[in-house]
Amino acid sequence: MDGENCVVIYDTKTGKKIKEVTHKNKFIFADVTNKNNLIAGGTNKGEVIIWKAPDFKKQILLKTEGEIPEVRIHPKLERISAVSFNNGNDYDFYFFDLS
Repeated sequence: MDGENCVVIYDTKTGKKIKEVTHKNKFIFADVTNKNNLIAGGTNKGEVIIWKAPDFKKQILLKTEGEIPEVRIHPKLERISAVSFNNGNDYDFYFFDLS
């Protein structure tokens, strides 16, 4: 995508694309709420990024030295957790309350 990486959300029943968000760095992991109103992603450059309804403007919550192999959205609350893998040796755990 012309130097952009993306997360694409599809409707599981119809197979149609619902939403697409982009960023310059490679996504390693992404999560989306059941209502598709919050998308979170982790990149190979240590960024935890969210896109939140209604405007889905990109917001970088964190920039670390390690890559982000996992980002999870709480199923009922506006909370996100993320793991940073640092230098191939250890992990850091981060928690964000968006409310």
